[in-house]
Order: sequence, then structure tokens, then C-alpha cells
Amino acid sequence: MVKNTLVFGIILLFIISAVTPLVIGDRVGINSETQVTVLEGPPNVEWIRIFDSISGSEDGDAVAESVKQANDGGYIIAGQTGYLTRVDAFLIKTDAKGRKEWDKIYGKPGVGITDFARDITLTSDGGYAFTGHSNSYNIDEEMEVWLVKTDAEGDMQWYNTFGYGRGFSIKQATDGGYIIAGDSWPKGLLIKTDENGNEQWRKILWGSIDRGSVSSVDVTSDGGFVLTGTLYYAEPYVENDVFLIKTDINGTEQINTTFGGPKNSARGESVQRTTDGGYIMTGFIHYNNTSGTKMWLIKTDANGTVEWDTSFGEDSVTYCGHDCRQTIDGGYIIACERFVDLEEPWLIKTDSNGNERWRIKLVDLPFYDETINSVDVTDDGGFIVAGERYLMNCDALLIKVEAVKRVSITKPENALYLFNNKILPLFFRPLIIGPIDIEVVDLDDEFYIDRVEFYIDDEFQANDTTEPYGWTWDKMSFFRHTLKVTAINTNKTSVSEELIVWKFL
Repeated sequence: MVKNTLVFGIILLFIISAVTPLVIGDRVGINSETQVTVLEGPPNVEWIRIFDSISGSEDGDAVAESVKQANDGGYIIAGQTGYLTRVDAFLIKTDAKGRKEWDKIYGKPGVGITDFARDITLTSDGGYAFTGHSNSYNIDEEMEVWLVKTDAEGDMQWYNTFGYGRGFSIKQATDGGYIIAGDSWPKGLLIKTDENGNEQWRKILWGSIDRGSVSSVDVTSDGGFVLTGTLYYAEPYVENDVFLIKTDINGTEQINTTFGGPKNSARGESVQRTTDGGYIMTGFIHYNNTSGTKMWLIKTDANGTVEWDTSFGEDSVTYCGHDCRQTIDGGYIIACERFVDLEEPWLIKTDSNGNERWRIKLVDLPFYDETINSVDVTDDGGFIVAGERYLMNCDALLIKVEAVKRVSITKPENALYLFNNKILPLFFRPLIIGPIDIEVVDLDDEFYIDRVEFYIDDEFQANDTTEPYGWTWDKMSFFRHTLKVTAINTNKTSVSEELIVWKFL
């Protein structure tokens, strides 16, 4: 009788303590705030933020061109706002939930002034650098390649322009300087600066006969650079190609190759160095025997030799891949646009061999055109994308997509456990009396788990290297604890899941 009363009292204590935080605002969510649930199929959109005005700008369009996760877990967005008579570059900084912390515009005021921000990168000092193009800084109002450096609060520290052209992509180089890719039409353009934005060298690509534009650049493992874009041939009836160029640290070409073929029209939009030393590119291709364009994904080795390529889309529909990143499981995420009657924003996830794992349509607002221009992989294994929606005018979009769970805690569930035995289900958190076996399931064969580590209140307890993964929690404990499991794969990438539990004895 005494024992039954004790158990009942503990259950009552648990229910009261579980309900009270919910009443006073202990939010139930993903990662460290609730029990992890297994996802089936593609992930869900966590939240969508719409920015229809930028502080200090005239009323007008707002287009998000580039997004990165910031060092504090929030997000930094670069784009432009305004009408054709005046366009301002902007940065928006948000917190981890996409709520605006600050926004700022860049350039000079005046009719006919246009300042564009096309790509942004985090800098080693905790600030930001973006590139684009501006006609603010010369008397002829010619468009110039533009580089702006800010501190962590978005305050401009310095800027520089580099003559006629447009900047489309930027990275910080291994020496602290910056590499900018773009064009000075009809020539492709690659500019290297020092850490203060002073030009060190520039490389001109094509222009004497053929034309070209560089859309994307990345830093390679040897400190050099890899770039992609589109090569337009002067020869009649020869369609444009995607190109891949690899240079050394001084901009000297080491690889120069093209993809597409004389009858297929192709365009390159994004390139990234992959963990195996090769490269992943996306864009689109129009095969000569189809009426639409397809999103195109190309994987090469370190020498630029194609390992595989794949395309996505229906023959009569227009698809375009705008941005691509390697994911923590070795696969790829592609931000793309599908166009039938309206523009639709899609994410497509592949495995490491380009086989489709899932695809999701991010927004489905009637009458709106929606496009995403940029994607980044977030620290939790999810994705952040940026773009715009358009009806009468453009509003900037920021969309967070949750991670597909790669491991899941299957025991304990939301239930009462008495000395490792499940007694009855509970609506709230697990209540554990005595020792319990913690059990973890591998949800993703592509993650290649090396080991699973177990933590209680962030203190390491044990690890397990063989499936099924588990650990016995037999240490006497009381009240509320955070159980965390961390799966580490063969590439030393980790994913974690957390669960709040109550334990007695």
C-alpha cells in the first residue's frame, strides 16, 4: 500500500511539473525542447519570414539574393530594394527564428542610382563582405563591380569598386583577402583583393571571340579557386555550355572544361568544392529534343572529369537550379525554380550519387510568383533559403526547412517506466523510476554512423559503435534531466537529438 502511494505521488508530481512550464511558456519545439519524433519522407518547413520594407529605403521591391547562417546561429541576407529609378543594396540580420534584428542599406541616394548586392560571405573577423554592382561611384554612372566590407552589426568599414562590370559571387580567400567572380560583358571576370579590398590581380575570361559570365566561385583545398558559369560561343548554331575552371592561388588556369554539347543549351549557376576534393555544379540544360529546360546537377572529380550527372524535371516544364550545397550526409541540396504558369520554389535533395531522395515545394500562395536564389545548410542539418515572392511588387522571402532526422531516441517514449519496464503511456515527458536502457535507431543509411555518444545534462556518459545503439542509464538520478545522443559519422560530422526526461532513483 505504501509503495503504491509513493508511485502515485511521483506520477502526480511529474504531471504537475510537466504542465506548469507549458502554461508559463516553456515552448515545445525541435532540438533541446521536446522529444524527437521520426520524420517520414521530406522534411517540413519550420517557418517563413516575409520582408516587405527595408529601413531607410524608398517603398519598393525587396529581393533576397543570398543567405548564410551567421556565427550566432541567426541568418544574414543580402539583396536589393527599390524601383528602377533608385535601387539600394541591403543587408538583413535575423535571429535563429528569422526575426529581424537589424537591416541597413548601402550605396548613394539619387535618381538613376542603382546598387545591387548579389552574394555575401562571412569574414574571419566576425563581419560580412558582399559583392554586387553599383553606379554610385563614378561620374559616368557606369555599372562597376562592387565590394563592401561591414562589421558584425552591418556598419560599413570600407568599400571598393573595380571598373565596368558586375560581381555575382564572393568568398574570403585563405590569405584573408577576397575573390570576386562576375563579368565585364562580354568577358568573364575574376578579381582577387587583399584583406582591405585592394585589387591584387584580375583575370579576364574569353571576350575576344566567345563570350562568358562567371556565376559562382569557391576556394579549393590548395588555396586556389574553382568557378562556373556560362560560355556563349560565337560560332553559329552552337549552343552555350556550362564551364568549370580551376585556378591556382594566383589565378593561373589549371583546369578549363565545358559541359553541354553543341546542340544542348546549358547554363551554370553554382559550384562548390566537395569533401572528396571534387566539385558539384548546378544550373539548367535544354536538351535539343525537349521543349522545356531541366535542372542539371554535375559531379566531377578533382581534375574536372565528370563522375556523374543527372537532370530533374518534366520535358515540357521549365526548371532551373540556382544554388547547390553538399549536405552533412554527403548528398546534395539544390534550390531550384519550376515554371508552368507561375514560378514555384522547390528544394531537391539527392544522395551522394545524385539519386533523388525527396523534393518539396516551399511556398504555394495563389497568384504569386516565388523564386529562391540561395540555400545554405544550417548547423542543425536543416536548410535556410532566400528569394522573393511577386504579385504587384516583390517581397523578400526567408524560409527555414527542418532537418531530416538521422537518428532517433526510441526509448524512452512519453511513458512511465518502472525499472526498465514500460508501465503506461503519458501525454507529456517520460517519467523513469530506476535504471533504464536508452535505445537509438539509425534513420539514414547514407549517414554512415561511426559511433553514438550519450550525454546527461551535457556530461558525457558512454558511446556505442555497433547497431543497435544503446546504453544503460543506471546512475541514481532525481528530477529533470536532458538526455542527448550524438551520432558521429565516418567524416567526423555529427548530428544530435535531445530529450527532456524526469528520473527518480
